[in-house]
Amino acid sequence: MNLRFAVVVALLLSPLAAFAQAANDKIVVSDAWARSSSGLTRTAAVYLTLANPGSEPDRLQSVRTPAAQRAQLHTTVHQGDVMRMQRVDSIEIPPGQTVHMSPGRYHVMLMTLAKPLTQGDKFPLTLRFARAGEMTVEVAVQAPGAMAPGGQMPHRR
Repeated sequence: MNLRFAVVVALLLSPLAAFAQAANDKIVVSDAWARSSSGLTRTAAVYLTLANPGSEPDRLQSVRTPAAQRAQLHTTVHQGDVMRMQRVDSIEIPPGQTVHMSPGRYHVMLMTLAKPLTQGDKFPLTLRFARAGEMTVEVAVQAPGAMAPGGQMPHRR
């Protein structure tokens, strides 16, 4: 009788254990922010932090938001003395690693803004990952010259 009970309990708990493991493998998104834009600017960049606590790599594959007609993943490349933005198909988040999307690095490029981004406002951004699926985060709009979340200057090492 005890063996049957143990088997039943094990069968009932195994999906919960798999769910808990899957939840732990989800990408953690934090510090989503953008700079405010002027009324004439039709583009903006969004920055955020992606942490992968899991044991498998994941990839950010696409983004979308009602704040703009189009949203793309970009990086900044240096060609001689010139810095320019370049579209990327995806951004890998290695297991146990964190990817910081920040000015001069990876970012989400918003094109044809629905309206100017105003300091203090917030808007949703939906991210689609290869393994973690879709998740929506809130983007906080900072001052025009902000360099980090909360309008702070980034720490340099």
